Amino acid sequence: MADECIADWEVISARIHDLWVDRLDNYDRAMRGDLHDIGILVRDEFALGDRKAEQAITRWTAENRPRSLLNAQWQRFRTAMQDRWEPQTPFDPDNRDDLNAARNLVIHDIDELLNRMIEHYRLTETTAAVQVNDWLNLVRVLTENQPRKRLSPRWTRSPQ
Repeated sequence: MADECIADWEVISARIHDLWVDRLDNYDRAMRGDLHDIGILVRDEFALGDRKAEQAITRWTAENRPRSLLNAQWQRFRTAMQDRWEPQTPFDPDNRDDLNAARNLVIHDIDELLNRMIEHYRLTETTAAVQVNDWLNLVRVLTENQPRKRLSPRWTRSPQ
């Protein structure tokens, strides 16, 4: 029973993520967390009651939204900068080094990134700047709040 609930949550969570990413064309709604229409779609698709659908949206928002936003926006940045940035640049929002490397890359190329965001996504200068700044701030918050990984010892004591 517990395994079934976990599997159901993974399916529902993945679907919420897909629906949410589709709405990133309306960045303001995505940032505000306007997930009401997604809740209706999830409710209907999975035959959930209103309360269960709302709980699923709330859980997904708490567990996944910040990292989903980082990933989705990083993909938008890479699309705009595809001829300048390596396409295989690793990006794992749970990896502090990846986050810092991506943040440094964005900061280094910020003027070019803003110009390309404006052109590629037909944004105003202000809107592009807000999106990049929001992403940089979220990366900063996540890197500051991520626990540091403990290094394993290079040697172990031999038994005596």
